[in-house]
Amino acid sequence: MTSTPDALESVIAAAKAGSEEGSKEALAQLLERYRPYLEREARRQLDRDLQRKVADSDLVQDTLMAALKWFPEFKGFSEEQLLAWLVAILTHRAQKVLR
Repeated sequence: MTSTPDALESVIAAAKAGSEEGSKEALAQLLERYRPYLEREARRQLDRDLQRKVADSDLVQDTLMAALKWFPEFKGFSEEQLLAWLVAILTHRAQKVLR
């Protein structure tokens, strides 16, 4: 996850403001960069029985869609905060599968 802090902060700020035409696309591209990490995290969180019930990629896709929808609620400004928020969404989605 290497990105210049200024570029990351710029994308986050633009997406939060929703004022730039390309802010949604920029946000989607930014979030997409975390897909491989989230897929590893999903495999770690889901035991083998659950992996038969839901694919890692489906859980990650659901996580990224939720992140796009709820991004205005994101309170952070750094890559670490963004990643922690994404993992929290993933964990919540995985727990829903357990029910």
